[in-house]
Amino acid sequence: MTEADIDLLTAMYGNESGRPSNPAATKWYWAIKRAGGDHLNGCSARRLARWITAAGENAFWYHFTATSKSFAKDGFEGAPGIMSMDSCEGCEMPYVFGNRLAKDEQTLSRVMQGYWLSFAAGSRPTGKTAWPPFNPQDEPALVLGPDVRLEHHALHEKCEFWDGFFSKDWHPVSPHLAATQLMAEVQQND
Repeated sequence: MTEADIDLLTAMYGNESGRPSNPAATKWYWAIKRAGGDHLNGCSARRLARWITAAGENAFWYHFTATSKSFAKDGFEGAPGIMSMDSCEGCEMPYVFGNRLAKDEQTLSRVMQGYWLSFAAGSRPTGKTAWPPFNPQDEPALVLGPDVRLEHHALHEKCEFWDGFFSKDWHPVSPHLAATQLMAEVQQND
C-alpha cells in the first residue's frame, strides 16, 4: 500500500461511529473493523455478483447489518460471543434458520426466510421490499437489519478501492467469463 492508499483509507473510514456493543472503543477500532469487513465480505460479495452477472446469470446482493443477541451472549462454533457483538460474517445464519434468536429478532428471521425460500423455489427472491437482480449500473443491495430496504451503490466507493487494490487476487474461475469485458479489465490491471 502506498501512502496515498493509506490516506484514502483514512478518508473513507476515519469517521466510523461507535456501536452500543463497545462504546469505549475509538473511531479507529471501528474503522479497521469496518474496513476489514468490507474488504473480506461486502466487497468480495459485490465482486462475485458482478462476475455472475457478467456470465449472464442473476445474482442477488445483500448487506446484513443486524446482530444476534444469542451470538453475542453464547458465541458460535467455539468463537467467543464478544466476536459477534456487532454484525459480522456469518451472523445472519441464525436468522436464515430461525434458531437461537431472541423474540424481537424473529420478525427479521421470517423476512429473510421468505426471501431465501422464494429464491430456492423459483430462482428469484421475493418479499415486501422488492429485491432486483444485481446490475453494475445500479448495484442494488437488499439491506437486512433493523429495517429492510433496498440501497443502490451501498459500498461503491469503498469496493472500488478494494477491487483496484486486490484485483490480482480475484480471478473468476468460470470459463464463461474468460471472454468478458470484466475479465479483460481484471487482467489489464494485474
